[in-house]
Amino acid sequence: MISMVSVNLKSLGWKHSIWLLYVCLFVFVVPYLLDNVIEAPIDLYCLIFLAGSIAFIAIYRHFTFFEIRASLNSGWALGSIMAVFIGLGFISFAADDSRKIADSLEKVDMLIIIWRGVVFGGAAGIMISAFPFVIVWRSFAGSNPGKFRKFSTALAAGVSIAVASFCNHLGKTGLDREIMNNQIEKNIVAGLPTLLSGNPLAAPVAGAFLSVSELMKLQDELQRPIPGGNEIANTPRQTGGAN
Repeated sequence: MISMVSVNLKSLGWKHSIWLLYVCLFVFVVPYLLDNVIEAPIDLYCLIFLAGSIAFIAIYRHFTFFEIRASLNSGWALGSIMAVFIGLGFISFAADDSRKIADSLEKVDMLIIIWRGVVFGGAAGIMISAFPFVIVWRSFAGSNPGKFRKFSTALAAGVSIAVASFCNHLGKTGLDREIMNNQIEKNIVAGLPTLLSGNPLAAPVAGAFLSVSELMKLQDELQRPIPGGNEIANTPRQTGGAN
C-alpha cells in the first residue's frame, strides 16, 4: 500500500492548490531573471536559488501550518531506498559504463559536486518535486484517503511535478523542446520515490544525484575534443538536472 505524507487534521481544501502557482512562479522567475536577464555566475545563481527555497519553505510552513517533521516520518524507508536506487541509476547512465563512475567523479572538483550538485540539486528537487507533491496531497487527499484516492492524488502530483519542471526550464532555456522534454522526464523519474512512498525528502535526494550526474556529463563534454583539435569552451550553466 502506498504510504503518503501526513495531512493536517484541518482539511485545507482545493483552494490550497493556489500554492502550486506560487511554486511555478518561483521556479520560472528565479532562473529567468538570473540566467537570461542578469546573467549571474553559476555559484551566485545557486546561492540565490537556495536562499529563495529556504525562504519559500519558511513562508509555506508559517501560513499553512505544515508539520515538516511529521511528513518526513511517512514512508522514509521506502523513499530512501528508491531515491538512492534511482540516483545511482542517474550516475551510472552519466558515466555510460559503471566501471567509469569513479573516473568521471574524479574529473569534477569535490566542492563543486557538494555545492552545485548535492546542495543546489537538493534545493531544486524540493521546489520542483517535493513541494508539488505536498501541495497536491494536502489539497485533495483528505484526512483518510482510500486506495483509489491515493492513486489519483499521486497521479495528479506527478502531473504537477511535470508542470513545475516545464516552468523551470522555460525560464532557463525558453521553448527548447528537446532539452525541456528530456529534463521533464528526468525530474519525473527523480520524483517517483516521493510519489510512491509519500516522503517529501526522497525526491530531493534523487534530485541531488541527478544534478551530480549532469555535472559529470558536462565535465566529459568539456574535455571532449571537437573536430579541428579545439576543446569545447566552458559554459556557465549546466543544462540538465533538477534545476
